[in-house]
Amino acid sequence: MENSQKSTSEWRSKLAPLLGALTIFLMVATAVTAVEFFNRLKENRYIGRDLEFRNEITVTGRAEEFLQPDLALINLGVTNEAQTVEEAMIENTQKMNRIIEALKTELGLPEKDLKTAQFSLSPRYEWRTVKENGTGERILAGYEVNQNLQVKIREFDNISQVIQQASLLGANQIGELVFTLEDEDSVKEAIRAEAIAQAQEKAESLAQQLGVQLVRVTNFREDLPVIPWARAAGDVVYYDSDESVPAPSIQPGENKVEVSVSITYEIN
Repeated sequence: MENSQKSTSEWRSKLAPLLGALTIFLMVATAVTAVEFFNRLKENRYIGRDLEFRNEITVTGRAEEFLQPDLALINLGVTNEAQTVEEAMIENTQKMNRIIEALKTELGLPEKDLKTAQFSLSPRYEWRTVKENGTGERILAGYEVNQNLQVKIREFDNISQVIQQASLLGANQIGELVFTLEDEDSVKEAIRAEAIAQAQEKAESLAQQLGVQLVRVTNFREDLPVIPWARAAGDVVYYDSDESVPAPSIQPGENKVEVSVSITYEIN
């Protein structure tokens, strides 16, 4: 009897820590479940409801300015064909090097305004018919080299001379003549300020008419219209010729710089 009581007491002493740990675990689990339940209950209060409503008005402002461009961009291309890669490369390189040297030494263009925009070397194939059986085959006929130089011109009086000189020295593709503004961002900044001021003035006038007050700006958007660059009338293409090439008359015209803004105000 005494042994039985002793054995029971020993089991109880061993199980006590386990029961205590189990009790703590159940309490923690219950607390976590309760917190999660109340959080979900709180979230469900907003299901199907709109976001907080605010009284707002939106106004727009627009400003533009016509300016004379101060930078011209033109592409000068040399394209030639030859039987071998070496022949094609030598002819193309000689012509383009002469053009670059003339632009720098004779017309005074700085090296930083001359940029190789494209260079390619590709095989040229021809389809030839075999007379014996009437079938045809694709035959390597030679190689084509194409090199393109982008030129920045700041003195517009030099544009005609650039085209004329490049043509005489072997450029057989001349085009993409465009006129732009070198520091267009600074110009836009001033015009943007004018557009914002116009929108603010419109908002204040509208608020006065509606009998409300402007609280703060809640949204701002700037529309970026595509600004068309003034272009020459199509690409100018010359082919190899020994004849004298006349200097074309170039008219830069004006560029329109435009900024549109949209401002949303909270009102009360």
